[in-house]
Amino acid sequence: MVEIFFKNTNLIQLLVFLTFGIAVFCLNLKQISHKFLLAILTCNFFNEFMTLLCIISKVDYSLLYSISAIIHNGLWLILLYSLTTLSKLFEYLIVIYFCFAVMNLFMFEGLDQFNNFTFITGAFLYLIFFIIISFRQLKIENFTFFYSNNYLLLFAPVFFFLGLSFYFGFRNSDLGDIEIIGDMSLYKVIIYFVNIIYYASLILFILLENKIKHAK
Repeated sequence: MVEIFFKNTNLIQLLVFLTFGIAVFCLNLKQISHKFLLAILTCNFFNEFMTLLCIISKVDYSLLYSISAIIHNGLWLILLYSLTTLSKLFEYLIVIYFCFAVMNLFMFEGLDQFNNFTFITGAFLYLIFFIIISFRQLKIENFTFFYSNNYLLLFAPVFFFLGLSFYFGFRNSDLGDIEIIGDMSLYKVIIYFVNIIYYASLILFILLENKIKHAK
């Protein structure tokens, strides 16, 4: 069973498991940003773990990814709100996002396929308000904000959201099968690129935070 499990594990899943393990041992759960980050990584860990079990058991896992996308993107939106000075409007938009995601799951795209619109909606909400926050800090010349660990944390999912939104936005599975680098498809190139940046940034954030904690 263990041999089958590792045989079906890919690089992204190994990154997820590694980042989750580092987070469990290094994050300080007294800090709200660390709590949300651990919740995000826990969501990703269980999603990838259950996906592996589904692959081994030859069971469809589209619903699993749809639910994970709702939780993952929603937690990033809440984390963004908790670390910045966004208006109350953003809080309402988060609620609207969750309502739309649930409706999309049961009424529109459904339970039998990955909910592209849910992912794209959450991703674009995050990206738009991340850009707004960045411009606000530039306007007041608060350059230290861009060198802070919190900014590194908030920046971590940017390429992840951009890359996957670009891919899912076409809603064309044939596009993802186009081979562009050797025998690697467009989908694989995008998914590996954005995930490596995503999890490398999160690992760097965790290690820097852990260094600060031990320096005190």
